[in-house]
Amino acid sequence: MPTTVAAHLPDRFGDREQPNRGSVLTAPPFGFSPELPLRRPGGPTARPALSVPELIQSSLRRLRGLHVRLSLCRVSLRQGSDGRLTAIDDPYLIAAPARDGALIVVFIHPADVTDDVLAEQALCQRLVGAFYRQRLPLWALRYSCWHCDAAAVDEGAASFDVLLSQPPQPLRPSSLGRTA
Repeated sequence: MPTTVAAHLPDRFGDREQPNRGSVLTAPPFGFSPELPLRRPGGPTARPALSVPELIQSSLRRLRGLHVRLSLCRVSLRQGSDGRLTAIDDPYLIAAPARDGALIVVFIHPADVTDDVLAEQALCQRLVGAFYRQRLPLWALRYSCWHCDAAAVDEGAASFDVLLSQPPQPLRPSSLGRTA
């Protein structure tokens, strides 16, 4: 009967279960140093990462190779306002709620929309129509958007970092008629 080396080694732990020594899956990230304090990338004033809903991620993956014009939009409610942002029933809009309560919206523009001014007007018209049907007060809505081509959307979070860097502005029907 063959014997194994492990059978002859002394049991250092007795009847206790051996501790988990870690694996590749539980190892600290590359570049981690226990001497340095853990910091959020971007410093202490950086915003927390935006949780992009799975619906939006999969939609952007499908649209990335197409020659279409998009608007990535983040819609939120003003502090102290009543109401809740919910899904939008509009065939041109793909919407899903983020973890922080905002609504992430992807607007696929028609082929005749080629510049940012037309894209902004078309997006505002769609959002005003969608939120009017939900009976949300338009004065309470804030939005920030980034107009781009589908080819400019990356697989990581850089597109949403650009979206977060845009200052939020009120969504008003009076902004629909503005020109460049």
